[in-house]
Amino acid sequence: MSIQGDGNLIIYVLNVGQADTSLIITPKGHLVIIDVVQPAKVIDLLTKLGLHENDEIDFISGYSRMYPDGALSTNQTDFIIDKEALYIELLGPPNSLLSQLERDKKLDTNHLSIISGVHWNKFSMVFAADAQMENWAYFDSEGMFSKKCKVLRSAHHGSGNGTQWERLDRLDPKCVIISSNPESTHGLPDLIGTSIFSKYETKSGGKIVAVTSATKSIRIIVKKSGNYKIEHFEDQHDKKIDLSKNQKLTWDNNATNWQALLEKRTNNLYH
Repeated sequence: MSIQGDGNLIIYVLNVGQADTSLIITPKGHLVIIDVVQPAKVIDLLTKLGLHENDEIDFISGYSRMYPDGALSTNQTDFIIDKEALYIELLGPPNSLLSQLERDKKLDTNHLSIISGVHWNKFSMVFAADAQMENWAYFDSEGMFSKKCKVLRSAHHGSGNGTQWERLDRLDPKCVIISSNPESTHGLPDLIGTSIFSKYETKSGGKIVAVTSATKSIRIIVKKSGNYKIEHFEDQHDKKIDLSKNQKLTWDNNATNWQALLEKRTNNLYH
């Protein structure tokens, strides 16, 4: 799928309630969608961005790395990779991990998650899907995601089983986005996740942690230089996005109140 590219990398993380939906628009206008919830909202946004219903759709699976804008060329003897081209990594669990979890009677569908990494020059963003601590442990042992990222879409809606302080501290994202609604029956982020995120978000350190139900849909615009800006909208989870109602996301205007949520989660221990 493609739309009119403007030379920038543009990423939307949508407010869709207790669920995930992300759109990646590459510098050349190729479109990658990670999960789709609230399809009417997604279709409306795609229409506003210039995608038509009869455009061709490709479903991608099984790749360890993909270059949606193209990066491979050949000479007489070898392949040549453009090191400045955007690429997306797809990392899933190995069969050995799934087999071990099944033997230990710990396997659930979240362990099947595929983590995605978007990389373009000096910018990188990790989409952690519903990865659990066992998934992260495997990636750590293989040296994957050992480098820092600018933005992280947190694992499993901010649950304690998908969020560990050591890994968050190592990835060192300037912005963490949690696709969740803490007021839903799932109760995510839970107490462990909330404790970690409330500690991680610091004004002095320039760290922002945003829950989509409060901060609403988020857009990240990345230039080729690696400079980027993060904006947020005013949409409810079941309403369309008005692209004209956007503003820069800062620590001061982030509507996610971690201290209040942490107090609520703590009080729930005693009731």
